[in-house]
Amino acid sequence: MQRRSVQQQLLLLLVPLLQPLITSVVHVCLS
Repeated sequence: MQRRSVQQQLLLLLVPLLQPLITSVVHVCLS
């Protein structure tokens, strides 16, 4: 159970870092 919570924390840390990249890709796809 603890290992899963650590994985969730890593995901929560990665999402803010990936969000700008995802939004830029979406902009390129839309344009």
